[in-house]
Amino acid sequence: MHSGKKIYSRQWIEAQSQAFRDAFERHYVNSGIVADLDKMAKSRKRVYIFSGVIRDFFLNIDEVSRDVDIVLSGNTLDNVLTDGLKFINQFGGAKVQKNGLTIDVWCLPATWGIRRKKAQPTPDELILTSFFNFSSIVYDYKNNQFIVGDAFLEFMNSHTLDYVYEENPYPDLCVVNTLYYSQKLNCGISDRLKSWIRQHGKGTLFHEYEEVQMKHFGRVLYNNNTIEEFIKSIC
Repeated sequence: MHSGKKIYSRQWIEAQSQAFRDAFERHYVNSGIVADLDKMAKSRKRVYIFSGVIRDFFLNIDEVSRDVDIVLSGNTLDNVLTDGLKFINQFGGAKVQKNGLTIDVWCLPATWGIRRKKAQPTPDELILTSFFNFSSIVYDYKNNQFIVGDAFLEFMNSHTLDYVYEENPYPDLCVVNTLYYSQKLNCGISDRLKSWIRQHGKGTLFHEYEEVQMKHFGRVLYNNNTIEEFIKSIC
């Protein structure tokens, strides 16, 4: 019997590039980021949009994200988003607060996964360094096209969280985010990711889970008991 479930193909996802561009410009036109991206695309070889805003677009999440991740070709962030309040983080990326929007900007060669893997600084390699499978896709702003990883296709068709690149500088945040996204997106968790959590989740003190939530979300979403019960359920 035919289940009626839609099967997403690479070609279908790639064909949504203009629809994504239209939605992005509609959501963020008042923030000033569209004008900034246009300027950067003219002065640089490539500008890529990465992570959450793409995932939310494909999942038809109406809530407009107040965080946008940008990756730039080249080796410098000089003169990038100079009219915003900019902080340089410990990994060399810039966090810019602008008109109520948080923009994380990275140089492609300096992204953590590219450096860790000693990989070529290309978008095809970048999507292989994401932790979650739903982040294994980038949008090439200048060329108005998606670069799609196999892991993103698997996520769209299975609606199950998995990891792509298992190494991560913030394993405790990955544990918290697995719980967060499984609830927010109403997703399953793959056996492979459960195994990763069994390996990494029990070695962190529970107060550190609260600290990482404060740094990432600005508040504690899950208390110690909730995190402990989640890890126990995985184990």
